[in-house]
Amino acid sequence: MTQSPPKHDATIVAIGSNNLTVSLKRSGACAACHAAANCLASEGREMLVDVPVADVAAYSVGEQVSVQLAPHAATRAIVTAFLQPLVAMTLVLAIVVKATGSELAGALSALAALVASWLLTRLLHRRVEKQLQFRINKQ
Repeated sequence: MTQSPPKHDATIVAIGSNNLTVSLKRSGACAACHAAANCLASEGREMLVDVPVADVAAYSVGEQVSVQLAPHAATRAIVTAFLQPLVAMTLVLAIVVKATGSELAGALSALAALVASWLLTRLLHRRVEKQLQFRINKQ
């Protein structure tokens, strides 16, 4: 059974040339998500999200809309943020321990790989944000 991404009620706060900036709060639907504890949309916090739209003239500032992540965007974000650093750390640990025979060198190298993965993710966060495609619907 596939769970659809939660929808958030939002208010349009700004209109750009090809995007809308919406303000949203975490909805009760997020409580069912297994990643809710690590999500940036924590309970009660307001978020500003830029949503690309084809026809910005159809919207107005202050209008209530609903915002939803594209179907596989959350999975891609989880893979980028959690799975890739874990794989990098594990591979470095195995390779260094096999090559040097030192578990200490392997552990320190794995930690360095984890830090490097985090830094790379932070440096490429704009690219990751583009993967998080939102859909907007009028209410």
